[in-house]
Amino acid sequence: MIAIFSKLKKPLVIIGVSLLTAVVLGEVFFRIAYYEQLKIRSYPSIYQPDKSLSYRYIPEKEANICIPSISKSFVVNKNGYYGPSFELQKTEGTFRIAIIGSSEASGIWLDTDTNFSMKLQRHFIDNKYNVEVINFSVDGSFRDVFNTRLIKNEVIKYRPDLVLMNAFMPFAFGHIERDVYKNYLIIYTAESENSKNRCKAKVDYITKHTGLIGLYNVSFIIRAACRYYMLNYENGRSENLKYFVENKFQAEDVLFYSLSVKKSVAMLNEVRATLNARESTFLLFRYNNESFYRTTMASNNLSCLFLDLPKDSTLRHEHNGHLNENGHAFVAQRLYEELLTIFR
Repeated sequence: MIAIFSKLKKPLVIIGVSLLTAVVLGEVFFRIAYYEQLKIRSYPSIYQPDKSLSYRYIPEKEANICIPSISKSFVVNKNGYYGPSFELQKTEGTFRIAIIGSSEASGIWLDTDTNFSMKLQRHFIDNKYNVEVINFSVDGSFRDVFNTRLIKNEVIKYRPDLVLMNAFMPFAFGHIERDVYKNYLIIYTAESENSKNRCKAKVDYITKHTGLIGLYNVSFIIRAACRYYMLNYENGRSENLKYFVENKFQAEDVLFYSLSVKKSVAMLNEVRATLNARESTFLLFRYNNESFYRTTMASNNLSCLFLDLPKDSTLRHEHNGHLNENGHAFVAQRLYEELLTIFR
């Protein structure tokens, strides 16, 4: 037996060293070649349900975001939005602009800290205009109905002179809430407690696999294998891997439905009337120049700024499609140019 072991010892050592070398080389390769795609993702834990607005950010909440092409930390301001805090009372003689939109306007998916609202503020300061720009945007698709409520119930309290709202046409609606559970974003139907419970159950199932999670955290080879499985197979395991990797889970019953153009326009007119009663101007803005949107706004006597954002890959993140630093700079410059007509 000893003789047999002695004969096998050298081949076993060679095999062991070869395997270890392959693992080390594999780890080095994936860390260098695919770091952005394989880094551990973190979805910002900043959401809380809200009966009127579906969900909102948690004021003064510290957060981390880590996805391909973005890695940053930030703190939600005291008002519950991304960016500098602002006071309820505006300074005498200041022209106050409120911006309302979704993920592009919010700026949390920006690779740097300064979104287009902040850049727009800098344009006014540099050119000695007494203008304050405040951002009420919250990320998430199809929030137009909730944003009209936000303007009427909250934004108006800050007495803005101008309200700029980015909206789709027609509106899409779904009473969908967001919350954070065990550091996972969960998205569910507000009217259904079962919807929320299913999200929690899924997160519970995923997080109990502590051993596999530990391997994923330390090994880029394991992460690469998971990504390959996610992209090439459609089954329960690949879905669970996707939820784990992306750090979020959306219930299957989450649905959105489209409002009519007439209903959407009526809601915008109601917002405009509410603001006009407070001597505040209401303007819509669009990043692109869509003919349907332009025609709809013109036929319903609604004012809209079209920023003519070009379809240029240098203005967007390579991996997630949101506006990058260049994109936000472009939007800020175009907004500044369009708004100058108000001050001249």
